[in-house]
Amino acid sequence: MNRPSHKENEVITRGLLLIEKFGRAAAVIGIVVAGLTSGDCAFADVDTDGDGLSDSDEINIYFTDPNNPDTDGDGLSDGDEIMTTITDPNNPDSDGDGLTDGQEVLTYFTDPLYSDTDGDMVSDGYEVATGTDPLDPSSYYIRIMAVQGQSQGRRVTFWPATTHNTYTLQWAASFSSGNWTNVPSQTSVSGATNGMMTLTDTNAETGFYRVKVQ
Repeated sequence: MNRPSHKENEVITRGLLLIEKFGRAAAVIGIVVAGLTSGDCAFADVDTDGDGLSDSDEINIYFTDPNNPDTDGDGLSDGDEIMTTITDPNNPDSDGDGLTDGQEVLTYFTDPLYSDTDGDMVSDGYEVATGTDPLDPSSYYIRIMAVQGQSQGRRVTFWPATTHNTYTLQWAASFSSGNWTNVPSQTSVSGATNGMMTLTDTNAETGFYRVKVQ
């Protein structure tokens, strides 16, 4: 067995003193400061939780839990978040769209760093919750924001509208009947802007409205 070099003895002594005073984490810091390179001391490369990150890096760089391979509990290991998906290992939903990073990467195949993967102005989380496809810009749920009575008819305001789609206002006397009819002159109307849009029913009969996207 080879005897430790003078440099190794000095570093080991410093590490033991740090352990005695501050605990194991401080010893890791002491070893790194002492200037050892990879392979000089195996202790610097310990990966207790097996997530692909050394305990030293988890404590000093990423501020993750060296004893938990998935610090934020999103279904992706800390190592994968740092080295593969480039997501935040301390935040289960890096883009704030209502889906965890793990759900986006492993289940829905959406972008965990962009809240609206298909660019249709509806978040991935909202699309999943309403049953539309977060990967298809032509698939999304229209939300009617307001129905306002006017002397010339009812104004139905909805969101989101995009310039690459057309919209048809439909009316039914009963929501459960399934007997929806197109409102005259409000069929296949081009989206004028990206955002809110209003269609008008000049008949203004009592009933229910929905908006169909083409």
